[in-house]
Amino acid sequence: MMIQVEEGSNICLYGGDDLYWTKEFTSRLDEIRAAGLNFEVIKIDDKSPSVYDPHKLIQSKKFWLRLGSMKRSILCAENTAPNHRVLKEVLWLLEMNNTSKSWVLIGNKNSEDVLKLQEMEAIECLDLFPVWKEYVGRMGLVRAIKTAFQPNLSGGP
Repeated sequence: MMIQVEEGSNICLYGGDDLYWTKEFTSRLDEIRAAGLNFEVIKIDDKSPSVYDPHKLIQSKKFWLRLGSMKRSILCAENTAPNHRVLKEVLWLLEMNNTSKSWVLIGNKNSEDVLKLQEMEAIECLDLFPVWKEYVGRMGLVRAIKTAFQPNLSGGP
């Protein structure tokens, strides 16, 4: 899947089988975007039979095939460290695709900082928007969310 991400822009990938969760998650995203926070939002899912758009289905399948290819390439490379950052993210996404859990991955082109959430944890995170929105300009989207949602990981504001 070819995704054009503008310089400095944030991206949110999400997927899962639970249509109720998807509706809740996207309605909260719409509220945040309406408040002026811009980021690319892309649903990645090839398992949802309720929505059939052949183009999107093909693109989604290509995305998962490409991730599998990335995994194999990294593992075949000599001296691949067990804590290889890209490999860890690829493995997490592939694991999420093989479960029935809904998931979210948020990141920024200019940062290695990534936020990975599952199911209601993602909804709770977006519900904290009034808390973390003031930190986005200073800290970036991912770090601002972590500050509000997981203060023990970020060291506070």
